[in-house]
Amino acid sequence: MQNSDKQLMDSSATPVIQRVSPRSATGALSPLNKGAIDWGWQSFVAYGCHNFVVVVDTQHMKVFQTLENHKHDIVKVKWSKEAHYHDQWFPYNLKLASADTGGSIVIWNVAEATVKASFSDGTRAVTDLEWLSGNDSCQNFLAALHPPYSIIIWNTETGSKVWKKSYTEVLLSFSFDPFCDSNVVFLASDCILFVDDFSVSKVPSSNGRKCYISNPSTMTSSLQSLNTLSTGGSNRNISEEKSKPRSLLPRRMKFLIREESKSGSEEAISLNDCLQLAFHPAYRHHLLLLYPKEVLILDLEINQTIGIIAVERNGAAVTQMYPCWQREAVFCLHETGSVSLRVRHKGTSLASVCTPSEDTVSVGSFDNTVELCYDIRCQSDALRLTKHARLMGMAVCPKSECRVAVLISDGRLLIVELIPSQQKVDLPVKEKEELKERERPTSCCQLPYSSSVPSPCLWLSDMFGSLVQNLDPYCDNEKDILPNSMSLKFLITGYLNGLAPPPHVIRMCPPVTFRNWTVYKPLMAIGNALGGVQVFNMATGIIEREFSLLTAPVRGIEWVSLTAFLSYAYPNMMASCGKVRNELVLTDVQSGRTKVLRSEKNEESPIEMLRVSYMKQYFIIVFKEEPCEIWDLRTLYLLRIMPKTFPTITALEWSPLHTKKHHISNEVDGSDIQDFMSSFSVSSIVSKSSVTSKTMVLTREHFVFTDTDGQLYHFSVEGNVVRDGSKIPPDAGMGTITCIAWKSDHIVLGDVDGNLNLWDLKNKVSRGIPTHRGWIKKIRFGPGRGNLKVLVLFNDGVDLWDIKEAQLISQTKCAKDRPKVQDIDWAGSDRPVLATADGCFKITDINLKVCSSPLQDHHPTELPLSLHMLPVKPAFHFKSLLQHQPWQESYTLSIKEEDGFSPDEVSILQKQIETIDLEIQEYLKHCPFGIAERCLLVARLIGDKEAYQFWKVAVHYLKQEELALEVKTSDKQEEKDLLELSGDTFKPRQKQSCIDNQNILSPFNEEYLDTCFDTICDNHVYQKLQLERLLLHDSKRTTHSQSRKCAEQFLLLGQTDRAVQLLLEAETGQEHYYVDSLRACLIATIRSSGASQSVIKLVATNLIASGAISEGVELLCLIDKGSDACRYLQAAGQWEKSVRLAKVILPYTECQEVLKRWTDYLCSPHMNQKTKALLVLLSMGQFEKVLEMLRTFRMTERAALFVQACQEFGAIKKNEQTVDIIDTVLLDYARYLLSVNNRRGALHYCEMVGEKGKDLKKEIEYLCEEQ
Repeated sequence: MQNSDKQLMDSSATPVIQRVSPRSATGALSPLNKGAIDWGWQSFVAYGCHNFVVVVDTQHMKVFQTLENHKHDIVKVKWSKEAHYHDQWFPYNLKLASADTGGSIVIWNVAEATVKASFSDGTRAVTDLEWLSGNDSCQNFLAALHPPYSIIIWNTETGSKVWKKSYTEVLLSFSFDPFCDSNVVFLASDCILFVDDFSVSKVPSSNGRKCYISNPSTMTSSLQSLNTLSTGGSNRNISEEKSKPRSLLPRRMKFLIREESKSGSEEAISLNDCLQLAFHPAYRHHLLLLYPKEVLILDLEINQTIGIIAVERNGAAVTQMYPCWQREAVFCLHETGSVSLRVRHKGTSLASVCTPSEDTVSVGSFDNTVELCYDIRCQSDALRLTKHARLMGMAVCPKSECRVAVLISDGRLLIVELIPSQQKVDLPVKEKEELKERERPTSCCQLPYSSSVPSPCLWLSDMFGSLVQNLDPYCDNEKDILPNSMSLKFLITGYLNGLAPPPHVIRMCPPVTFRNWTVYKPLMAIGNALGGVQVFNMATGIIEREFSLLTAPVRGIEWVSLTAFLSYAYPNMMASCGKVRNELVLTDVQSGRTKVLRSEKNEESPIEMLRVSYMKQYFIIVFKEEPCEIWDLRTLYLLRIMPKTFPTITALEWSPLHTKKHHISNEVDGSDIQDFMSSFSVSSIVSKSSVTSKTMVLTREHFVFTDTDGQLYHFSVEGNVVRDGSKIPPDAGMGTITCIAWKSDHIVLGDVDGNLNLWDLKNKVSRGIPTHRGWIKKIRFGPGRGNLKVLVLFNDGVDLWDIKEAQLISQTKCAKDRPKVQDIDWAGSDRPVLATADGCFKITDINLKVCSSPLQDHHPTELPLSLHMLPVKPAFHFKSLLQHQPWQESYTLSIKEEDGFSPDEVSILQKQIETIDLEIQEYLKHCPFGIAERCLLVARLIGDKEAYQFWKVAVHYLKQEELALEVKTSDKQEEKDLLELSGDTFKPRQKQSCIDNQNILSPFNEEYLDTCFDTICDNHVYQKLQLERLLLHDSKRTTHSQSRKCAEQFLLLGQTDRAVQLLLEAETGQEHYYVDSLRACLIATIRSSGASQSVIKLVATNLIASGAISEGVELLCLIDKGSDACRYLQAAGQWEKSVRLAKVILPYTECQEVLKRWTDYLCSPHMNQKTKALLVLLSMGQFEKVLEMLRTFRMTERAALFVQACQEFGAIKKNEQTVDIIDTVLLDYARYLLSVNNRRGALHYCEMVGEKGKDLKKEIEYLCEEQ
């Protein structure tokens, strides 16, 4: 109410009446809602509450939108990934999918609160949902798992099936491989099902490959094995059957075995306890299986566990996990409500099973195996969960991966944030000064710009470095501490509370009038079963106050002013006598002060109803089996207790009519109530009222009630005098009256048989309407002068009638399987409110159908930074200002109408800018690496995943390009200095590798790309990752097939000595001994002599032609024909494998050729992965080619910003070869800016291209003059 007070003090302020739009408020969740929560890149959390979808603004922690269309409880919600380029034809939008227990799937436009599509297949609950993101045109396709056997691809634009595939196993969930679009894995009831031919366009031809988790060690109980797992797999036992060099087996190693190779001697581990299955988005081929006490990490290349994340022996079980894509980390939600972060480290070195022979020339790292270990980095405190509060799910913010939403069954949503408890160690001052004073080796680069603003630390990748930076398998020193590490901790930074447990009693505050409209707020008081009252703002959807007033369920609420209300309660009757202890409390909403009335009373008959007079002078308390009491509201003094012979009241209502000559004011403004709150002394209240009574005339008020016979009585109250009036006999055909409503000259009575009796006092007309719907529980008139609409509450639903016309306007009936309506009221003249038994209430339209509204109808006072909720043109205009403003003297975040926005748009955009952290606002103004870095930051802020990936790779390789130029210039200078000193022109100099460049002190030294980029990473980083991975496989291998695969990979990596060792491990009695021995001899011979390469190449070619591609490629790599091997792999359609091989073994030039062919393949119509092709070209340093492709693909905005970023880095220079494409791109961007109403920007780019933009410039100037 602070804003209201300011408005009252400032007479010049124009108050605005808050408009109430249809919406819903939710409370406790259904048990079936478990797991129905998701956090999208758009920064919103969506979760299911019964049949509602609740969307939460996580920046301001308030309900942003509620959606209702489902008929059953919601079991899954998924935000659209929208991993595609956005422009005016493919704008930002809030698209969400939800599925329920009845098998229905609804696609929502959240901003408009409309259903885009709805479809179903059967009536069983959908068990899993996932949006597809394989190619650039599949953003509208949704994969749904329909039990028990089917997966269906739905086109969400048309609501039609693309295809349906049924399997033979009962499927529980699935996960798509983030590195290969054709791979998907299903978690079945007793196995894991692998599918490697998944495609959006056609049904998978195979039925998948069934695999089981098996433990070869002889244990008495697999459950015992699961509960006693160790994290490193370092403990080993010796098999009694084997005493050979490979006899050491991990004591608790798990394998994936195919169904056809399953034997009875192997102990299968049940998957019934498996809670979740997911691919690791940071590492290729890593599959995570969640069990209550551990997480198994399977490597699908060797079909074996390579690591185990075990819960401490006394630790709480894990219910959900989230593997991170930015770092090698996993979030875990424990059953106590705590959240833990487990981060991978290199681990302790272990003695290798196979020791290299003395005459073998091998790197030292093969004596030490690499262990996959995850340690707890930090863990939040446990929550106080009761039997009525259970964990329902966890969702992690995908763009920051530092914020975790925890959903609890009582409707609470907690935001647990990962923050640094201490700042990370910065560079020494000496190195800082050296970096700052370092002279630029090239004059074409303008970067980095001088800036004193530190880089913001808001994302997981900022809090600790990637393990790749410390992953040096050729180093004997252990580096367990992650680079750039800092101390981390979890804090609860957000809390959202829902409605308290039902049953609910609702009562709207007095309606808005000409007297109170300057301070009016549409508040609804909601009483709950715990004795509390929540005050809900019906316009903003926020619980403004919450009071714990009573010790029993609230039975009724009546407002006595705009800021105070009476509430009463009594416990559920346990004694046979029917006596209870009533509680009656007066509460002031603003101050929170309370006054307990009738505290001296002991057990008595329960309060049946409480009614406050229209003039707010009196209130009547009606008891079930005792006479009623009449109280003076202003003095809180009991005026009269009716005699015991008084009729039993079944319904009562105060009259809105009064004698005008005694009337002073139509309303009590609440000042009297506030005055008495200054003291709770009864004597002071009475004395003060006696003084007041001398200066104020009391108004006579009237009330009517009915008895059990249906007879209507009329009484009047004036001061402390109660006078009996007339008596009207019951109408024929009416049963016992249960409720009365009175407005103006109209009275409506309802009875136990569902009959409505309409009285027109002015015309003295009575009319009966039989509804045939049973007992009428409540009748409420709508507010507003002349509004004669009434809500009628029945046991099975609600009717809305126009009393003046005696016409039914709308009707809603509760289905048998849906919650019933428990209470009704009005939030406005055309806004009925329905409170249901599931703990929710709905503000509907006049037809009782719609309970959701577009976001703009809510008129929120606080807005998150989101382009998804803005109209198309303002959204992209705003985005262009955030990214680059060369037409301004300096970068600014101040939005004005001069920029081309309307006043309403300026207001909205300024609210969004205010939500950006001040640290980020300052960094946006002073980005050291200019346009590219600012575009990267903006992409993260607005939640544009595709733009983030592009600019992340672009910034990295633009820095690499400039760093290479620095190194080249530095090398030339060193050679010149050496020549001047020694004069020896023939002295050789070793070329510095790109790995060594990381040690060069330069502002362009960039951290490695995250491992989630995989083949987009630098070649030397990718080689390092593959070697580390191979060492891990080598330490875990237990079968001949695994040893054979490791030998092949060592050979491809150039580690021929280790490959020979593995091949020579075969025993003489084994069937593959002879073949392996010949292979070892061949490898040793070729590497020593190098003869007969033509014969080997011929044999390799024949093997490939006959289908033995792996063997042929192995031979080609053996004779240094890796380029040919990659070409054969591409011809066989194994493009990903050819690229991985090229990045590992080929020189830079030959690798570029392989990647170039790959980009052409990605851009082909049947692949349609242009976005990925652009990333590959960026990794190749082909910036001009990227620019051409951006223009070809009509990515106008991206192309213009990219060419300017390249010019800042000096990667693209404007010369005779590039001037045409640069000017064309900038001119296209000028047209684009003009289309989004950014005329100032369009004029600037017209001037940049000179004569080519002359015509467009004239057009813009003409439009400006016309406006």
